[in-house]
Formats: sequence, C-alpha cells, structure tokens
Amino acid sequence: MWDPQPLQLVSEQLNMLSSLDVTNRVELTDVDLLPVVENCHRLRELKIRATNATDSTIQAIVNNLAHSLVSLNVGGCPVSSAAMAELVSKCTKLRVLHMWSCLRLDDTFLLALNPHLLTSFQVLDMMDVQKFSSDAVRRTFGQQVWPYLRYLRIRAKCTREDFSGIPEFATLKLNSNTILD
Repeated sequence: MWDPQPLQLVSEQLNMLSSLDVTNRVELTDVDLLPVVENCHRLRELKIRATNATDSTIQAIVNNLAHSLVSLNVGGCPVSSAAMAELVSKCTKLRVLHMWSCLRLDDTFLLALNPHLLTSFQVLDMMDVQKFSSDAVRRTFGQQVWPYLRYLRIRAKCTREDFSGIPEFATLKLNSNTILD
C-alpha cells in the first residue's frame, strides 16, 4: 500500500527538487501529485508514467512548471488530448515527451505540436496511441520542419514521406509494437 506522506514531505521540504520519478505507482492520484507540482517550481524532469494522474495534474504542470520542465513521462495516464495540447503550447522548453498508451490522445494533440514553440524538442514517444489520422500526421510532421527532433515513435497509417519535416538522421519508429522496437 502506498503511503502518501513521502510525497507530502517532498512538496513541503524539497521545493528545490529538479527531478522526480514515481513511475508505476498506480495508486498515486492528482491529490498526491498536485502539492509536488504546485510547490516544486524547479522541477525539470517529471516521470509520472503509470500513475493515475489526470488533466488536473497536467493543468498544474502548465500553471507551475511551464518555464522549467524539459522532460515529462505521462505514459499510461488517463490524460486528454486537450490537456496535452495545452501543455505543449505552454511548456515550450520541453525536449522529451513520453506518452505510451495515453489512449485518449487524438488529432487535437498532434495538431497542437508546433516546432516554432517547441524549439528544443528532441524525443516524442507515443507507442500504442492509435487515434491519429494520416492527415494530422502529415500536417504535423510533413508540413512543419522539426530540426532538432531525433526520435519519434508513432502508430499511424502513413509512409516515411509523411514525415518529411523530421531530419533524415532522426529515428522514426512507425507502428512499433513493443518497447524493444
């Protein structure tokens, strides 16, 4: 059983914290995560994969960490496309974003990605997200130039030509099924 006291102590005593990894703590909810996000304004890296963080936590990240966050892992969290779209439009220092199995993501999120805002964006991992249309993929990665993107994993019915906006040296994992792909 999860004891929420350590996260409460983190939020109260470690406000200079720069990295937090609570991966696979499925019992964690917004109630546990919000105090940390709201009080630790120097967080640069946050791994909340496989927790029960929702749009409330994403909104707190937007409100409190937009100027510091460079890496976020929300894989498996029940976050919406709208919340993640706002996050990528406000957290412009993001370099790394992992969203494995975020099953509520759709074209709304994909079309919010903007290389003019995310000027240092390097890694986008969306394994097992299946609601992206080929048109949205083409508009996002074929009609926009992503000069610093070096890794993209996405599930979509597309060809390599639909990703002409990412550098030739970038790793493109199209329709991969496992983390080993």
